[in-house]
Amino acid sequence: MKRLTIKDLARELGVAPSTVSRALQNSHEISESTRNMIVAYAKKRNYKPNMVASSLRTARNMTVGLIIPSATNFFFARVLKGVEKVAGDAGYNIVIAQTDDDPEREVTAVRALSTLRVDGILGCLNNTPTGHQVLQEILDDEMPLVLFDRLLSIRCDQVISDDYGGAFKAVEYMIHSGARRVAYYSSTLNEHTGSERLRGYREALDKYSIAYDPNLVLDCSSREEALVMTPDFIRTRGCPDAILAANDQTAAGILHSAKMLGINVPKQMQICGFSNDTITRHTDPMLSTVQQHAKEIGEEAMQRLIARIEQPETAEPPQTLVLPTDLIVRESTH
Repeated sequence: MKRLTIKDLARELGVAPSTVSRALQNSHEISESTRNMIVAYAKKRNYKPNMVASSLRTARNMTVGLIIPSATNFFFARVLKGVEKVAGDAGYNIVIAQTDDDPEREVTAVRALSTLRVDGILGCLNNTPTGHQVLQEILDDEMPLVLFDRLLSIRCDQVISDDYGGAFKAVEYMIHSGARRVAYYSSTLNEHTGSERLRGYREALDKYSIAYDPNLVLDCSSREEALVMTPDFIRTRGCPDAILAANDQTAAGILHSAKMLGINVPKQMQICGFSNDTITRHTDPMLSTVQQHAKEIGEEAMQRLIARIEQPETAEPPQTLVLPTDLIVRESTH
């Protein structure tokens, strides 16, 4: 079957091919009613754009690279959903590179995507010297770059969560619920994320005149680590009134350990996670958590990347957007 072209659509609609082209590119050079009519007709006729021809005209291949630690991680799966929505609406394809948080794989992914000549890169990378170097290389090569979730000292657009505010709200809530000895299971994987959550934790304690005790801060960021470390933590340092966990999987591990030790949650110990993973609604009791709006992070990051790709001459200086977090109270806190 012959491929439907813009000229075919123009002939059937009785308009110029340039009008159809502008409508399909969402151009404001034509009226909204005409644009909507043409787009609706193109969908009805199952029109598919010729990506090769488009690439030759625009010097773009309508493909972006996405670098994430893992597509199966709940948070990054939601980011991917947001990226895919905005990318799909704008006609872009996505090449995904998963790094498992390995700095060497991150560098390899950036260089591989650059070699493929994608139109731009979205990335969540660790704060390492080699990572900084390779990111600066692609910026020097004028390839659009947007980072998300983890703030790096790179001059590009970045979209992150309010980690400080989320930790502060969670700890403050548990203090209001009677907690005085509040522990924090932290993650040192990323300097900015970890330091901001620790800052929120400490400032919430300080607001209520509770002395910071470094013995109540533990480097633990996975369910497996929590299952091993929690019994020893409680045996040697005593049972805290509450624990804020670096993520929901860690919180689930703490909860399981508490049950094995005969600790009543939340009467004896409150637990709050971070991210609003699906696991929070399938534990007993259900876990309170700090919700990061991962899908919105993906949407914002992709929108900013498209703006850098398509309108470089009018783009504003790089900015960092901090999206708010929300405390979701469930049964694991009072």
